[in-house]
Amino acid sequence: MKRKSLRRLISGAISLILLVSISINACAIPAFVADVPEPDPNASTPWYARAVYYLWYAHVVDESRVDEEGLTLYEPARAITRGQFLSFLGHLAKQCGEEVEKESAWDLTTKDCLNWAVKNHIAYGKGNGLGENDTLTRQEMAVFLKRFAEYIGFPLEDINTPSDYEQLADSALVASWAEESLQYAHRYRIMVGEVHRDGSISMNPRRIVTRAEAAQAIYNYTKSAHFELPFYAGLMHGDIAIPASAEF
Repeated sequence: MKRKSLRRLISGAISLILLVSISINACAIPAFVADVPEPDPNASTPWYARAVYYLWYAHVVDESRVDEEGLTLYEPARAITRGQFLSFLGHLAKQCGEEVEKESAWDLTTKDCLNWAVKNHIAYGKGNGLGENDTLTRQEMAVFLKRFAEYIGFPLEDINTPSDYEQLADSALVASWAEESLQYAHRYRIMVGEVHRDGSISMNPRRIVTRAEAAQAIYNYTKSAHFELPFYAGLMHGDIAIPASAEF
């Protein structure tokens, strides 16, 4: 009788431990956003889906808002602000092992990331301070990404293909302060430009960046640096074919 009671007690304790463990693990991985489909090898998937999925589960990108029905939205077509993009980079820096205020990337606020960006010379002020509420242009994104890459120091993969940056249809529109950064981003295919029907390519340096493009550019950087983010391993299985983007 005593042995039965002991076995029941042990069995109950193990069940409780497993239940608590499952609950903790479930909370550790956030549910995916409602407006971006998970990459599916058997279905057509938007070009940015893999990037958002990868970075979402690594807690690099976050939601844009929660709608009235309680659905978490990424809003890929929405313009991103300088502050939001620097927040993404701050989270990525934390996942790369850098000191960014809080102990965990899950606890970082936008303010924490902005302080980190200024302290480490990723971002400088403009006429209205840091301009964190201003929308981000593509040439500004290139500057932030180049500074971030140099700060982290991971060697990027040189694809051994000469960059055709000079052949871009709108290279003359690039601001002098951003030209080196755009050349860098193009060389390592962090940003590749928009392909037109006639075969010409434009970088659209002064166009506003969408949240989809922001995720794709950061994702491209992690691939070029061969940096595998935590929380991603095991969440995607197999080689999922994602259509190539017409523009990043």
